[in-house]
Amino acid sequence: MQLVADRFAAHEDGRVFDLSTGAIVTLVIGSAGGVSEQLRWVERCDAFRALRHPVVAPLVDYGLFGVSSRFEAWGCGGALRRRCDGAEPHARATRWLRACGRSAAGAYRPDSIRSSNDGREVWLPEMGTGYPEAVIDDELSMSIGDRGLQIVERSIVTILAEMFQAADARPNVSALWGPPGSGKRIVVGELARIARTAGYIPVAASLISSCQAQMWEGRSLFVIADSALEGVWQAFLNASLKDPQRHVLLLVGEREQRHIAGAAVGRMSIDAMTSAVRPQVLDRRLAQRVRRAAERAEGLPGRFARLLWPDWITTHRPRAPVIRPSARTARRRSSATSSGSGAVSARWSADRHSSNAVR
Repeated sequence: MQLVADRFAAHEDGRVFDLSTGAIVTLVIGSAGGVSEQLRWVERCDAFRALRHPVVAPLVDYGLFGVSSRFEAWGCGGALRRRCDGAEPHARATRWLRACGRSAAGAYRPDSIRSSNDGREVWLPEMGTGYPEAVIDDELSMSIGDRGLQIVERSIVTILAEMFQAADARPNVSALWGPPGSGKRIVVGELARIARTAGYIPVAASLISSCQAQMWEGRSLFVIADSALEGVWQAFLNASLKDPQRHVLLLVGEREQRHIAGAAVGRMSIDAMTSAVRPQVLDRRLAQRVRRAAERAEGLPGRFARLLWPDWITTHRPRAPVIRPSARTARRRSSATSSGSGAVSARWSADRHSSNAVR
């Protein structure tokens, strides 16, 4: 396993995993380009990071990589091997992007249809998509199902991000809480990206004592944990004693943690939720439907999205991904074990609680 961009673990078989959740991602690495190209690319990635659509893979993280490279991490796996009608999600995605004033891809390519972490078929945007362009005025003909959402910025992200800026070397423990559907997953995702840019490695709590811990040896960690998960404190203490760096622990749950400083994910206003639909709804009938959903959501953006897109926003807990060694690695480890050199765990997985507590 190799640490990539201070957040991702690259397996020798080509798979890449987000250490903060254990989820599979697709990592796209390219040339950074000149200053003007970098500015255009950052604007494009900022837009993709804030946009969500049922058939478009979400942009998990992005940034400069190495001396002259840049990376994009998308929330999807490899190209689907089974046959699927990929032209339909591709057409929906490109139409949506153009309605949002963003450039779309050209011809459909079968390898652009990927599997999301919850099993849906999603389109992986190409390098040339997502840049600003004139809006194609077909908003009135778009159904709710063909629209998407723009993530609303939350002040709680700025508040909690201060834990990465402390000057002293003492470990920091904070808590984040809120009911299901309040947006904890989005908040934690933003904090993971901020932590990476501040020099921390975001890691799910279940991984800090795993056999993969050598990847971040000597580095500061941003540990993300379900507040109900057993053994979190002991694992965090062990990491702090092993590496005398400044570490940060974030406990995520539905209830406030007594004696631990933190913040609750506040509820959103009806207007904030209705205005988050992209492209914005101008048709009066559809606008009424969106507003009714916002009223029923009671300030919970996850519930609001589930009411409008029931086939997109699921309530089940997906199974935690498992990193298994390739056949060659398994044979090598089996041989090493037989020779008495010690066994190495052939499985590594993110605890399902740590990846799902942030709904």
